[in-house]
Amino acid sequence: MATWRKVIVSGSSAVLNQISASGNIVPISDNGSDLGSSTREWKDLYIDGTANVDSLVADTADINAGTVDAITSLTAAGNLDIGAHGFRANTLTADAQTSGRVAIYSTAGLLSEDSDLTFSGDTLTATKVSAGTNFTVDGLVLTADTITNDAALEVVSTGLTLNASLDIALSADGGNVTMDDGTITIFDFNVDDTSLTIHDDQDTGDTAVITMAQHGALSIVTTDDDAAAANIQITADGTAELAGTTVTLDSGANVVLSPAGGSHVKIDDVIQVDSGIVIGATSITSTNFVGIIGASGAAAGTFTTLDCTDGAFALDNLDIDGGTDINAAIVAGDLIIVDDGAGGTNRKSTINRVATLFAGDGLQASSAVMAVDVSDFAGDGLRDEGSENLAVDVSDFAGTGIEDDGSENLRLATQGTGISGGNGSTLSITPAQTAITSVKNDSLVVGYASSDDTINFGSGDVTIEIGGSEKFGVTSAGVDVTGALTVSTNATIEGNLIVNGDTTTLSTTNLAVGDQFIFAATGSAGTNVDAGIIVQSGSAVDSGSAIYHDINSERWAVATGVSSIAQAVTPGQMVTTTTLSTSEPGSSDGDYGVGEMWVDTDDQTIWVRTA
Repeated sequence: MATWRKVIVSGSSAVLNQISASGNIVPISDNGSDLGSSTREWKDLYIDGTANVDSLVADTADINAGTVDAITSLTAAGNLDIGAHGFRANTLTADAQTSGRVAIYSTAGLLSEDSDLTFSGDTLTATKVSAGTNFTVDGLVLTADTITNDAALEVVSTGLTLNASLDIALSADGGNVTMDDGTITIFDFNVDDTSLTIHDDQDTGDTAVITMAQHGALSIVTTDDDAAAANIQITADGTAELAGTTVTLDSGANVVLSPAGGSHVKIDDVIQVDSGIVIGATSITSTNFVGIIGASGAAAGTFTTLDCTDGAFALDNLDIDGGTDINAAIVAGDLIIVDDGAGGTNRKSTINRVATLFAGDGLQASSAVMAVDVSDFAGDGLRDEGSENLAVDVSDFAGTGIEDDGSENLRLATQGTGISGGNGSTLSITPAQTAITSVKNDSLVVGYASSDDTINFGSGDVTIEIGGSEKFGVTSAGVDVTGALTVSTNATIEGNLIVNGDTTTLSTTNLAVGDQFIFAATGSAGTNVDAGIIVQSGSAVDSGSAIYHDINSERWAVATGVSSIAQAVTPGQMVTTTTLSTSEPGSSDGDYGVGEMWVDTDDQTIWVRTA
């Protein structure tokens, strides 16, 4: 059942049973309207507060436990005695008193003045202030030896000097002693964690923290909240010494020791490099070197002397890739290294012995050079030309389509219809030829390679493959495109357009739809859903404001901050609908629910549905 309430608008008259207001009830203009009249008076007036009345005319004024204020003038013919009650006034004028002096109580409570206690502006001047033990100002207690306050104490001055003949002690039970530059904390002493934090006054997220731990352990940690290099630099006007049982330099990158020119990094005892490499040393002198010299990828170096015991230098470690090329042919007398008898004894040998080793049938050795004995190979299709040269006898290979050009060269002998070349040139299809009228095959492939870009003619279909994958196909059923389809000009579709996907994107300036109605959410007949239009608001990517039909309320609604892929929306407000009628609404009227409006066009009254 619907409930309607009449809307009172400007210019309309209303007869109300009762008025309840949570705010102010004020007239349209000041001093322009009456509450009641001389013939229609209000019965009782109840006010729990202050009644501000410019002029009060009352038959009887009976004030019990109340307050009368804003009296502009009160004249008494004699003394005014209010008994044991308080007297309050904004201004109190006493005759025969000196300006600037402070009133004090004297004998029998009589107010008087004293020249030792005066006010000037906001300054109170006292000739002497005496306290029996302590002097207290709003929680601040001053004694002969201490200053105690019940809250945080702030001392503000253009300058502050602490000058003590003995120690100056700062005791912070709260845990921290801080120093700032007026706005930003620069030094923070944490006496609980025994640490000092120093902040950068340009970026308070950049810090240096010095921490003292148990057993005297000390750490210094720098932090740059912008992930830049929070470096530490120690500069000594003299010698800087780092001494300890163990000194560890632990770096995520290189550890650089950079002495001045002509100076050296000196280590009196053993240098131990664990799982690492010594790079760039111009010389290494040691009476007992332990480890590996060189590594994969290391730059080539020069050793004045490298003397190893037998077996100390493995052949696998010999890298000749970076060696200097001889820039000449290998000739007789060049030396090589051989393992004599494969027994581990390395000896030198001339390259001549290699040629001698392989000489035999068809090969002969002469001055360390291997030569082919062509007489051993001459026969069908080959002949000895003399001077140890073999020649191909092309006459043994000439035949159909291949001929001897007379210079011991084979060449294509013929060409055909639409085919150019031959007689020594490459065969090719003649450009712009019309003699070839058809090329037919039910498995014809034209393209770069069978596994690359090709056009395939099959039985009943034609496909285009890119990179070995079909991208375009034509069959009797139609055309199939795999991948994105780009149409550079207009596209006209004579039949229906069916798009099966998650999102349809139209990147156009304006959308014109010739249909009269847009039917949305057609696939949700079984389970109704929220549906409408979302407009990008510009405040967030892929979201905006929506006007839609809310399925839960079964009415139109609006909402903000709706995702472009939302499937359900919480309404921000309902769209107000209005019924125009020549009569007032009844309990059975209304279509959408609370908030809809009804306008009676006969008497121009407006109604709002509230239930």
